[in-house]
Amino acid sequence: MSLAFIESQFQEAKKTLENFISNPKNAESIEQSAQLMVESISKGSKVISCGNGGSMSDAMHFAEELTGRYRDNRKSLPAIAISDPGYLTCAGNDFGYDFV
Repeated sequence: MSLAFIESQFQEAKKTLENFISNPKNAESIEQSAQLMVESISKGSKVISCGNGGSMSDAMHFAEELTGRYRDNRKSLPAIAISDPGYLTCAGNDFGYDFV
């Protein structure tokens, strides 16, 4: 792997982040999502995250950050990721993956 390739990957990531930041609707969407989570938790519910493939790992990490400490010690927030591979493959086999 060449140094030029590695640098090009960082430049691509930088461009992607700059494009994301340049659209104010993205920050607004994140704020709205956060508010929905706050409302849900304040009503005694929990945050449920999910994903497919690598995004399942992201969903698990997100739930872990909510239930763990994230940056500072704080009370755990109720969250869980739908990520049980046994259930997912069982339901997929029984009902079809469109229903998982």
